[in-house]
Amino acid sequence: MKNLQLIPGSHKQEAVIKVIFTYDNELIPLVNAQKRVRWSQTLRSWYFPKKDFQLHTFYQALKGKVFIDYSQINQTSHPIKKTTSAAPKPTVKLPKAYLEQLVLKRYSQNTVKTYSSCFLKFMLFFKHQRLEVIGKEEIKRFLLHLIEQDKVSASTQNQYINAIKFYYEKVLGQEKMKFHIERPRKRNHLPCILSEMEVFRLLNFGVGQRID
Repeated sequence: MKNLQLIPGSHKQEAVIKVIFTYDNELIPLVNAQKRVRWSQTLRSWYFPKKDFQLHTFYQALKGKVFIDYSQINQTSHPIKKTTSAAPKPTVKLPKAYLEQLVLKRYSQNTVKTYSSCFLKFMLFFKHQRLEVIGKEEIKRFLLHLIEQDKVSASTQNQYINAIKFYYEKVLGQEKMKFHIERPRKRNHLPCILSEMEVFRLLNFGVGQRID
C-alpha cells in the first residue's frame, strides 16, 4: 500500500498541512480531488490551509487506498487544553472524642447533627490554629463574625455557643465558659397618638351616625 504523510508547516505566513508522498500517478489525482487542496512550487508539495483541513474527511476519502501517517498533526491539531482545576476547599474533620461524648451523653440525633455542623464551621474558621489554644476572645470574634457577616439569628447563635462550649467543657474538661454578645436591638415603633382635634372629630362622627 502507498504511503502518505501529513506534516504541519507554514506557507506565506499561513499555517498549513503539507501532504507528503513519493511521486505517484495514481495518488496525485486522489489528492488533487480533495476540496481546498493546493499545490505549492515553493513547498514542492500539496497542502491544505490548516484552518480548512478536516482530517476525518481526508482520511475517509483515501481510506483503503493509501496508508496515511497523521501522527505529527495529531499532536498539534488537537492540543490538550490545560484546565485549571479549582483549588481544593480546605476540609476539617470532627474530633473523634467530640462525637463520642455526644453519643455517651445520649444527645438526640438532631442535636448531634446540629452540634457537629456548628463545630465543624468553627473549626474551619480557625483551620490554621490548634483548637486547644484558642481563647475566649477568639471564640467571641467568631461569634461576632456569625452575627455581622452571616447574619445568623439569636437562636442559631446559641446553637454555635453550645456546640463550642460542649467541646471545651465536656471533651477537654476546661472551666465553664460564658459569652455575652450584644446584638443590635430591634427598633420599637411607638403607637400612633391622636391629636385632640382628631379625637373630637371622631366623637362627632360617632354621635352623628344613626344606629339601626
